[in-house]
Amino acid sequence: MPRNGSGVYTLPAGNPVITGTVISSTTQNNTMSDVAAELTNSIAADGQKVPTANLPMGGFRHTGVLNANARDQYAAVGQVQDSAFMWCGTAAGTANALTFSPMPAITAYAAGQVFRFQAGAAANTSATTIAVSGLAAIDLEVNGAACVGGEILANKWYEILLTSATNAQLIGSYIHTTGNETKSGILTLTNSPVVPTPTEANQAANKSYVDSASALRGHISGLMLSTAGSSATMSISAGQATDSGGVALMKLLSAISKTTSAWAVGSGNGGLDAGTIANNTWYHFYEIMRADTGVVDVNFSLSGSAPTLPANYTNFRRIGSGKTNGSGQWNRFTQNGDVFEWADPVQDVSVVNQGATSVTYALSVPPAVVTRANILAYAQTSGGSSNVYIRPLTATDAVASTATNVNLRDPTTGNGVTGELTITTNTSSQIAVRASGAVSDFKINTKGWIDRRGRDA
Repeated sequence: MPRNGSGVYTLPAGNPVITGTVISSTTQNNTMSDVAAELTNSIAADGQKVPTANLPMGGFRHTGVLNANARDQYAAVGQVQDSAFMWCGTAAGTANALTFSPMPAITAYAAGQVFRFQAGAAANTSATTIAVSGLAAIDLEVNGAACVGGEILANKWYEILLTSATNAQLIGSYIHTTGNETKSGILTLTNSPVVPTPTEANQAANKSYVDSASALRGHISGLMLSTAGSSATMSISAGQATDSGGVALMKLLSAISKTTSAWAVGSGNGGLDAGTIANNTWYHFYEIMRADTGVVDVNFSLSGSAPTLPANYTNFRRIGSGKTNGSGQWNRFTQNGDVFEWADPVQDVSVVNQGATSVTYALSVPPAVVTRANILAYAQTSGGSSNVYIRPLTATDAVASTATNVNLRDPTTGNGVTGELTITTNTSSQIAVRASGAVSDFKINTKGWIDRRGRDA
């Protein structure tokens, strides 16, 4: 007979047998057949038999289980604690087409799936897809918008959530050094990129790497520009600066270089914000930052105040300027803080008969911003002594006289005199010059300039 509903087995009729009596073949055969039937109904230790109904454990545990390696197996608690089913290791594929696989492999995408992985050796530079366990590639988004580059940085750790079978959202990073600053733990992204007054207290709620910068308006440190000259590459040292609005402190944790090609995120890529590089032209360099991800980069622009920013970049600060040569490459200079010096001074003025009427000259210093030009000026008279007044255009025009205004004085005919001066230029790089008498030879060589780079904004 079968076991009762509580699993208790009872021998068939005729049992138990009595000592000294003849065992009936009927009783024996019924007993053996019944036992054989119940053994068949039991689960074999070697796995030959599978259950035909749910198996309640009665408050007991399965112990000594092996780690699961297929989707239809029990998971060991250790695997769950170790997040083994979410961890995908280092992504393969390309920076903009990531491929990876958890263990065990998934067979289809489904809402709620979470994957963690380490990025490869290159950052993404444009729209990005993921393909998991060999399935079709699907778009990776941040805050519901497609990636544009810089969301996935080389060798960093990330977490992805599938909100549907066709939609993957980047929701977090681990020990994520972005070029801005290092944050530990999960970075939770909300659906809104709007950041209220940024303080340490609300950073976690507003997923921003933006530091409170209200007390650091105008701050800039590091971010030095350098170029070998006759080169398409400009290097920018590590540093930090408050953005032009005085809201965000942008941190560039390591030096990067940018070429004269169109801007793309990351070191060694282009930096031009729009158009193509021009010859003999000034460009202004900016530290830029994405407030939604904290990624910091550099671009350069013809504009001295409003660069064209890449998609999703909202914070910027001008950090310096450079000028191209006749081949669209950078002229060489050195920078020490706010002081920029040409490798070779540029002769901007060379005239005969500088007269007593004020004349405006443009110097080799950045336009669109006010700088202090460092110049060497030379004056030589052709008859009698003469004074020269060199002034910023914001100063009142006046007669060049030792009693009022004079920068250079050549007291004796034909001797000439040289002076090293610092003069404020206007946003057209201009100064004004006026002599008191006949100056037969007048020259200005521009050595460099002082650029406050927004410290006084």
